Amino acid sequence: MVVAALGAGMDDPEPPPMKALAWVDWYEIPRASPVEDGKHRVLRSADELLGALRMGIRGEENPDQVENKGLAKVNNLLGVEAIDWRSQMLLVVAAGPQRGHPHRVEVVGLKKKGDTLAVSWKLHLPKEQPDVLTYPATLALVPAHKGKVVFEQVEK
Repeated sequence: MVVAALGAGMDDPEPPPMKALAWVDWYEIPRASPVEDGKHRVLRSADELLGALRMGIRGEENPDQVENKGLAKVNNLLGVEAIDWRSQMLLVVAAGPQRGHPHRVEVVGLKKKGDTLAVSWKLHLPKEQPDVLTYPATLALVPAHKGKVVFEQVEK
């Protein structure tokens, strides 16, 4: 009874931070659409992933063939046989337009708080910054989350 009374006023402990299960540079994926707008994307199904890849399909190509190759390539690049969409999802984390090359986007943390998943990411800058405009982004395989997903850039 004393234990129940002590625990009654305490908040539930926060779940421990999570990490991305796998990641790959977005532009290593053939047919990946440019992420020029810098908008992050949450992909919770194969159809949503194909929608992101479909943007890069040219009209003269067979979309079904390109989609199958695209899914196989994503799985291969992530080092998985297949994405289990019931327990996993994909995040496209985009840094927006940047001067210089190569930049790298890294997902450094995932933290669940209530119904929200906070994704912390970092932009790694090149040592030399030639006058080239790039759009760095990464594709991360993470545990599935049905609620809201927010993205927060941490120190550059």
